[in-house]
Amino acid sequence: MPSILTRPSGGGAALDEELRQDYQPEGSPDTFYSYIGVAPNGSAESASVWFITRILHNPNGTTATATAANVAWTDRLTVIYT
Repeated sequence: MPSILTRPSGGGAALDEELRQDYQPEGSPDTFYSYIGVAPNGSAESASVWFITRILHNPNGTTATATAANVAWTDRLTVIYT
């Protein structure tokens, strides 16, 4: 599985890439998702070019990570992650 800031083709978020982060509550105050997205520099948030990592933070301190590729950053809350 790629690291949080690694796109499938390898390498980390370079200076010529867009980077976005977001936090969203999920159910209870102690459970939330973190989203980290990387796309080519200049990409619109609505363009389907983003590689997004979603991290579920559980109240007991554990995390679960899933990814979605070639999706829009604006769709991060509704895309299917694997």
